[in-house]
Amino acid sequence: MKQTAVIWLQKSLSLTYEQQMQFEGLFQQANAMFEEQIKLAFTQGELFSGDFYDPNNPKVDCSENYYRETYDM
Repeated sequence: MKQTAVIWLQKSLSLTYEQQMQFEGLFQQANAMFEEQIKLAFTQGELFSGDFYDPNNPKVDCSENYYRETYDM
């Protein structure tokens, strides 16, 4: 799995427990925003090949599968 920039930042910061709890909501929001951006880019891009795109059913939204297999930890 690839590591997102948000996850990298979260792991790289030396935060106290209190700081981690304070910023947890922001990290979750940033991860959700990143996920939506990746899905949109996938949907609008030309990544429709391999395991993520079914030419027999092009209406299937494969962006969820792509994101989960690439970034979900």
